[in-house]
Amino acid sequence: MWWNEPDYVMPGLLSVIAASLGGDLVLWIRVEAVTGKVELLDIVDPEPSAQVFTERLLVSGTAPPDLLGMSVLRSGQSLLLPRLNFSRSEIETFSEPWPEYLASYPIFGIIAVPVKLDDDATGVLITARRTSTSRYSQQDLRLVESGAIRLAGRRVDIPPIDERDAPVSSLLKTIVGTFRWFRLRELLIGVGPPALITAILGSMSDSAKFRPATLLLLGCVLAAVFGGVRAAILSAVASTVSLWWAFTTPEMSWKFVTRSDVIGVALFSTALVGVIWLVLRLDLTRNQERLERQLSDSLLDQSPIAMAVVDRELRFRRVNRPMAEMHGRAVADHVGLRPGELNPLAGQMYEHLLVKVRDTGQPIIDFEMAISMPTVGFERHWKLSLRPLRNQESEVVGIGIAVVDLTQEFVRRRQAEQLFSLSESLSTAIDEQQIAESICGFITGAVGGRAAVAFRHDQDIVITALSGFAPDVMSPWSGAVGGLHENTPIDEAVRKNRPIILTDIAEFDLRYPHLTTSRTSDWDQTSVSMPLRGVGREVAIGVIYVGWANPRPITEEVIIVLRTVSSLATLAVDRIAATNRVHRDEFRHALDAMLDEVIIARAVRSEDDEIIDFQIEFVNKSIGSNRRDPELIVGLLVCDVYPNWRVSGMLGRLRKVVETGVPYQVNRMRFSDNHDGETRERYISLQIAKLGDGYIAASRDVSELVAADAAALALALQIETERTSIQLLQTAALPNSLPESPGVRIAAVYEPSDPRQPVGGDWYDAFNLDDDRVALVIADVAGHGRNAAVFMVQVRNVFRALAIEHTDPGEVMIRANNVTSQLNEVDGPFVTCCYAVLDIRAHTLQWAQAGHFSPLIVHADGTSTYLTECPGPPLALSGARNYESLVAKLNLGDRVLMFTDGMVERRREHLDIGLARLAKIAKDHSALQPQEFVEALAASVSDRFDDLALLCVELAIEN
Repeated sequence: MWWNEPDYVMPGLLSVIAASLGGDLVLWIRVEAVTGKVELLDIVDPEPSAQVFTERLLVSGTAPPDLLGMSVLRSGQSLLLPRLNFSRSEIETFSEPWPEYLASYPIFGIIAVPVKLDDDATGVLITARRTSTSRYSQQDLRLVESGAIRLAGRRVDIPPIDERDAPVSSLLKTIVGTFRWFRLRELLIGVGPPALITAILGSMSDSAKFRPATLLLLGCVLAAVFGGVRAAILSAVASTVSLWWAFTTPEMSWKFVTRSDVIGVALFSTALVGVIWLVLRLDLTRNQERLERQLSDSLLDQSPIAMAVVDRELRFRRVNRPMAEMHGRAVADHVGLRPGELNPLAGQMYEHLLVKVRDTGQPIIDFEMAISMPTVGFERHWKLSLRPLRNQESEVVGIGIAVVDLTQEFVRRRQAEQLFSLSESLSTAIDEQQIAESICGFITGAVGGRAAVAFRHDQDIVITALSGFAPDVMSPWSGAVGGLHENTPIDEAVRKNRPIILTDIAEFDLRYPHLTTSRTSDWDQTSVSMPLRGVGREVAIGVIYVGWANPRPITEEVIIVLRTVSSLATLAVDRIAATNRVHRDEFRHALDAMLDEVIIARAVRSEDDEIIDFQIEFVNKSIGSNRRDPELIVGLLVCDVYPNWRVSGMLGRLRKVVETGVPYQVNRMRFSDNHDGETRERYISLQIAKLGDGYIAASRDVSELVAADAAALALALQIETERTSIQLLQTAALPNSLPESPGVRIAAVYEPSDPRQPVGGDWYDAFNLDDDRVALVIADVAGHGRNAAVFMVQVRNVFRALAIEHTDPGEVMIRANNVTSQLNEVDGPFVTCCYAVLDIRAHTLQWAQAGHFSPLIVHADGTSTYLTECPGPPLALSGARNYESLVAKLNLGDRVLMFTDGMVERRREHLDIGLARLAKIAKDHSALQPQEFVEALAASVSDRFDDLALLCVELAIEN
């Protein structure tokens, strides 16, 4: 059958063998006949820490031939070493690195079985007993031999296992073993019928006419049918003795009178031997079939792939557990039913494909199927493969089915793409309206729900955008204003700054009874109100409401996605707020100080939403300008101030800038200005760009110095924009202030590698989790400059959000890795990080690492030690990684120093030297105050080529 092929057998069969042997190490290797090169095909190891080492040994070819049973290649015979006991002296005789390996992972027994794969290579299946000290048996050897034959893609033909082959030391043991072998039931079935026949026929006067040999032979056959092989052997022996003793002349004796008596007994014995031989062959066939079925069933059930076999009528004959779970029915319920009879949806999806494979004989590989029911939150994606099963005449007698569930991979990839698009959209948003619209669009596509985004303004909550609701709801709700204390899911999420999850209408009515009478029939059955948590705020700045008209489960993945969206939206709001604060006054002061004449105008639209003119909203007080007074033209229409702009096409250019967003710029443009009845001809440079629903235009009289002044203006604008952008990133990257808590003193320093780019990938953060615990973060995003800083700000917000929800640093790392790996783009930066929680009252530090340095503890006496490594991979590379936490006890006066690689790495210098140098410098400056201490450490770094960040926390000695 198709599942006997090695490509399908290997992943499951090795696990079956390991489990059958009690969890032993199992290796399937390939050895080239000419070169002797060893290639590891697959491995099952109960100890992952030893698996990597074992693979390295095999690939490097340093394994001693006798140790792993490689001598089987020379003899071609299976090797069984039931019990090994290496002494220390014996271990040291092996070549490196085996002494270290055997000392850490002792081997108590070995089985090695060779199987010829082809003319160029031999496969060797090796099992090593490491988890148990029990001896290997002949039965274990037969199991491994059958597995090796199966891995080579051949039919298993193993003789029945007979433990009686073991030598017997005495006649008593032989007798006892014989009686144990013949159980009471078999003894009665085997001896009873011959004894009964002898008793009945022996009492009759003329017994010859009853043909006793025939009856005894029939009794032997019946004993084989009802009692098995051993009962048949007992019956044959008893029948032969009865025929000789009771029915051979002279009766009731052990003598042969004539030659015919000898021949008769001999022929009878021969017939019985034939019967026994047939019974043995039948029993062997049954054992082989049973072994085949057991191995196939074990492989099918332990395979992560859903597999099944149907006959020509498309009725299920074999089904494994994953396939049964996919259909939502028990395995036994499948046999004899077609897919459509079992599950109408399954019949609709792939029953027609089964018909096609049966009729054409051509396989179907990797056919993608999907079910999506967004109203109930159900979505599944599969990859289906169908292969025809043929008999010896190449006729299709059945179809093999293999189904791989791709739902998790598909959903994660789609959500990662959607989150990336949302992040890009939010990064360019200029107001709350654009933020809300981007989030609503994302929610509708990502989680299939109806969405609303509202922002808090003082004591009011304003619904800014909606999606997915009926038109009669969209119109009155859009822009609706509610109070902060109205006791609804939205305002409760804002007020309490935590998610509000409602799983059904009954829970809604119980929680908000005053709203029961006002809700309509199409009210959301399930909803989540996720707050937008501003940094350092007790009350949220807004809320994301997601509702579903039908009941559906709220999974952890949905909550993580909504938390991520909340963090991105909060970051965008803070960015816009910071920009507005910085530019509200400085922007106009800067415009007034410019040599250029700047005008900001808003579009005036008709009822058809067509731009018909622009109203001037701002005119700067340009230095040295000889134009009309700005206060006289603010509020006027552009075409009233410049009437010839309609016919000259300038109004059309302004309209195009606003409609397309493409700026317009011109140098040495001839310009006629009608002022107080006097027309003046000037040459100006003009720059026009879209600003909201209008434009901003900067012009300068360049009759004499057009090119020079225009270039200076462009450079000034570029420098100002870059400076503001970098300042905003720096403000978002590092905490504005370090927390102040009784019992600790915290200090930090950050120095970029390039003073012209004050923000890079290194960052630190410290914030209070409660009165007794302080969270400490030090991290390094791969790369420098603005891109690394943008990603770093995202990671920082993720950490702050997760740290509030989880107390264990390892758990925070796991969830931060899951979120950042989804946020990160392909070939994007990764993050090394160390996250710690200092318990001020308990004097303990609990920390976890993601490819980062361990903290350095500087004791009160000046000595220092690095904490134990708790290794973990960097963040944002891939999901489903594990991170562990460790705890260290601190004393009063101890300082915890966390740092990035810019503090210890030097060109052409080993890292250990840099770590030792840092410990020495920390000792030399340990008497300084924490802030002076970290500044002195940073000043000690010379030849800097990377960003540098230091975070120091001192467990202060109480006065």
